[in-house]
Amino acid sequence: MRRWLIVVGLAFSMLVSVSAQEISASVDDRAGKIEFDEDDLDTARIYSSDYSVSLDEAIRRLGLIDELTETVERVRSLEEDRIAGWGIVHEPKFGGWILLQGENGPSKASLEIQARSSELYIETGADHTYAELLEVLENRGRVLARLGSEISNAISSAGISMRDNSIVFGVDRRSEVASSRDLSSAGGRTILAGEMEELLGVKASVVLEYGGPRKQTVFKGGQYISVYSDQGWIYCTAGFAATKNGEIGMLTAGHCADPAEQGVAKPLTRHYNTAQTSPGGSSELINTVPTGHFMNNYYGDVAFYTLNDPNDTFNRRFHVQRTKTKSVNGIRYRSQMFGHPVCHFGITSGKSCGEVTMINYDPQYSTCGPSGNCLPIYVKVEGPSLVGCGGDSGGPWHQGRKAYGTHSGSETVAFWQCSEANTIYSWFYPVSETESRLSVDILD
Repeated sequence: MRRWLIVVGLAFSMLVSVSAQEISASVDDRAGKIEFDEDDLDTARIYSSDYSVSLDEAIRRLGLIDELTETVERVRSLEEDRIAGWGIVHEPKFGGWILLQGENGPSKASLEIQARSSELYIETGADHTYAELLEVLENRGRVLARLGSEISNAISSAGISMRDNSIVFGVDRRSEVASSRDLSSAGGRTILAGEMEELLGVKASVVLEYGGPRKQTVFKGGQYISVYSDQGWIYCTAGFAATKNGEIGMLTAGHCADPAEQGVAKPLTRHYNTAQTSPGGSSELINTVPTGHFMNNYYGDVAFYTLNDPNDTFNRRFHVQRTKTKSVNGIRYRSQMFGHPVCHFGITSGKSCGEVTMINYDPQYSTCGPSGNCLPIYVKVEGPSLVGCGGDSGGPWHQGRKAYGTHSGSETVAFWQCSEANTIYSWFYPVSETESRLSVDILD
């Protein structure tokens, strides 16, 4: 049984009134003053619509994300042996959230932290720790093979649901098993999930998706970039600026660098002064990415292109809209992202926002190897306002000025229809993993 432990501590409700005409605003809270620019106000309007709260309340909540994240991290470290879930929750109430395995209450130290926060919720009653779920997720292949190749080959994605304390499996709705097992019905999905639970030893659920094991499709961050390959011209979006061994360059998706999946990156054309779907302006051909500067495999989907001209500059600004940019001010680690409201910019879709729903997601790209499984370190995003389209790959994901990741892909009803109704969810490759695995530093 799940139990909520809520301690009401210091309350605060300083809200500001923001008109549509104002370009900036500020929110006062216990941590000081947080400035909101025009793009932040636009993000708050999206949040207000997505969660049906007032604009004042949306601004207040967005202003508290950093503080709540730090608070959650402190409790998480204290409850490390029992932690089953953590992050930010938005409905039915907003705040920091902790889920613990077992029925026992949290430690005295955790309760003391909770007593100082009016919006920190600790829940107990989870069957499994997050570490247990992650171990099952990473080793699921051999176990699920016992269900037969018809089922294992139809699985199109997998990830951990912190809120449900379970592993969620996506199944290709076009596969034979979707029809033969009646997976369009809740009953059919429940039966299959039960068979998975019996084999895996943890709670599981099944959802239908539009893709099988995915074939990847395809400077200020956000600028138009293009690659010529055997498949013709591929266009993508530039990510954040970064440095490697003293060289400055830019990030984008690994499958943009290697669209033919040959393990060799292609030269890239960078189009200056545009964040539009039509390149225009002047451009520069950037040389092939050296070995060790990109991944389009089991370990990740990211590329780092250095600039040709040593006198050229590549600043820390990135596009948040077609005509607006921001400067990066730090990165967010993947372990901190669950529940965070995030936005991305793509050359096709423009600005779009959603909520992080998984931080250990496996999109099962075809580039990940014969098994189709990827290292489950991608971040999944969902939301009613979310849009993800062809050409967005590589673009920046952020919250305010903090860098979160580079766009990798989206689950859509029809690939070339670019709309909210067409986008089911998106996923990105976190910059914290990029820094570690490519030995680069985000320019901030």
